[in-house]
Amino acid sequence: MFLGRKIAPDQLSVGGLTLQCAPDERAIGSDVTFAFRPEHVALSLTDDGAQNAISATVIDRETRGATDRIFLSSLALVGELCADIWSTDALSGSLTPGTPVTLHVPAHAVVILEGDQL
Repeated sequence: MFLGRKIAPDQLSVGGLTLQCAPDERAIGSDVTFAFRPEHVALSLTDDGAQNAISATVIDRETRGATDRIFLSSLALVGELCADIWSTDALSGSLTPGTPVTLHVPAHAVVILEGDQL
């Protein structure tokens, strides 16, 4: 979960980033807690400037059978940040600690949570 500020009905500002999010009725300018699930995150080794692209670095990986959970750190987002990828994904072998990556999170997956969640 992360802290951000609502800047439009479907946009958040956090750590110098503007993220598209699921539309929400909270007031513009309000501080919000938001999250996205690891299975909704796509990873790439290049930043193509796409919407909701977040620069990060691989810090660890955990094999979970058919998927690997990739643990990441980002200057823009403070908190636990991870992505799930298929163990057979061609990118999987490249994701070692220290590798710079770009997270891509679809707008519908960025969800503002109710109440004080942190």
